[in-house]
Amino acid sequence: MRWPESAFPGALVLLVKCICFSAADQVESLSLSERALIQDDGSQQFVSVEVRDKSSADISSTSFSSEEGCSKKFICYFTSWATYRPGGWSYTVETMDATLCTHYVYAFAVLDNSTYRAVPADPNLDIQKNYFKKFCTKVKAAGAIPMLGVGGWTNSGGQAWEELLKDSKKQDQFIISIIQMFKKYGFMGVELDYEYPGCPQGSCMDPKSRERFRGMVKRMYTAFGNTTWIISIAIPADSQRINYSYDLVGLQQYADWFSVMGYEYFSVNSGVTYLHAPLVPQPNASNRLNVEYTIQYLLNAGVYPQAVVLGMPLYGKGYTLTNPNHHTVNCPAVGPSQPGTVTQSNGTMAFFEICMNRKGGWKMETRYQGKYYGRWIYNNNQWVGYDGIPELRKKVRLIQNENLGGGMIWALDLDDFRGKCGRGKSPLTNFLSAQLLGGSSENCID
Repeated sequence: MRWPESAFPGALVLLVKCICFSAADQVESLSLSERALIQDDGSQQFVSVEVRDKSSADISSTSFSSEEGCSKKFICYFTSWATYRPGGWSYTVETMDATLCTHYVYAFAVLDNSTYRAVPADPNLDIQKNYFKKFCTKVKAAGAIPMLGVGGWTNSGGQAWEELLKDSKKQDQFIISIIQMFKKYGFMGVELDYEYPGCPQGSCMDPKSRERFRGMVKRMYTAFGNTTWIISIAIPADSQRINYSYDLVGLQQYADWFSVMGYEYFSVNSGVTYLHAPLVPQPNASNRLNVEYTIQYLLNAGVYPQAVVLGMPLYGKGYTLTNPNHHTVNCPAVGPSQPGTVTQSNGTMAFFEICMNRKGGWKMETRYQGKYYGRWIYNNNQWVGYDGIPELRKKVRLIQNENLGGGMIWALDLDDFRGKCGRGKSPLTNFLSAQLLGGSSENCID
């Protein structure tokens, strides 16, 4: 079922600010009762917790819209490792513009496979160089909400997450550690990014993890009690993977929204060129591997529209062509493209690398034939598909037409944040911010 339209009169935007608490640096291991909250000194306060129904209109830290064009959520990922990038493309907390998004997610804290606590992925940066605290302080000062991403693709391998889901005591330690980071650094919510329950890094092995994951999210929700702390869940784009790993209707009782990773539909090892974040089906590809299908699947499954946040990539995925003369969609490829000069990842190119390659002579093609459209650049045997402003505009229209909760981007550091391509700084992020949050944008990219 969907949320009734009557539950959301007008445009309701709740931007919650709270005090940044401090917590003891060391807190002893505790057993987390379902009615226990962690205090600043590490002690437990037992309270009567009324489980809030997320289907009601009173949902913390969430913006809703019942009218096209009204303000949505705009969730932006900050990736700490971009700090280490060379050639003047280092992206730091100081670089980040905290005025463009409603929520900022710090990527990542990770699950420790021995203690089952959430811990900093890069203690030197996150703790010693005070990135956690600087991030939260800057985001709050701009009136936005800082969140902590926990997991990520790299941290999802192995069996640690699966063992966590099987053991309530391990879950207690995990939840306690997240609450401690909220209080110590000022985060106001968590985005759970285990990829994926029962299918670590896509290797499916245990369908029971679907229900276990729902149980852990319920446990976390109950532990958060009557706070305004947010719980959101990153989910994949492929409906088959969603169905295996996530009890969507059950989870939405406890989660504020689902961040749909509407990209990476196709592997760069697929043997043919595909746009990795297509809005509609591509030639000779499965009808389910596109954004429109994913969104309709979620809504038909009973997910409330405002609980769906559409993720959009600020990067392209590329291939090495078998024949440089065949350079459209669905052409033979021998493998991933060469890495970008800055990001240095095979088969992946940041938007700032794409636009600089265009300036450097790479050719661009687009296809607007009926409902099939997209864009890519190519040079000799290198081919990269990506979203420009026209593609993002159509996705924003989908968000508005389906009355979804908003949009998400991966990630801030992949945009042209230095403004080297002549369209101003962070043109894609600025465009989406203006469209989703009700402003206007003069940036336009062909």
